[in-house]
Amino acid sequence: MIRNQPFEKATILTKEYNIGMEEENKISESLFKEIACENDLKAMKPSKKPPLKECHIKDRMRFANNYVHKDLRFWRHVLFADEASLHLHPNDNKDLVRRPQEIAI
Repeated sequence: MIRNQPFEKATILTKEYNIGMEEENKISESLFKEIACENDLKAMKPSKKPPLKECHIKDRMRFANNYVHKDLRFWRHVLFADEASLHLHPNDNKDLVRRPQEIAI
């Protein structure tokens, strides 16, 4: 069920699973999450990035061509600002999705 709907929240999937089940056979959301973890379906926040414009693509290509010959010592001290994630508040109310470990980036 999770593999078929990887972007759906566990609360909704648990409710769908329990539809038509007898009360003693229904599972809790916490058990649903536990089963997902046992099957290597890690919970993570989906990333949403705006599509790149043509000027951004050209800028990235220019950057790549300028720095293609740099060695690993150089790249160890580089921080890409568009890849950073800043959390001002610990609870940002984003929904989690479950995906297999091999897909996780």
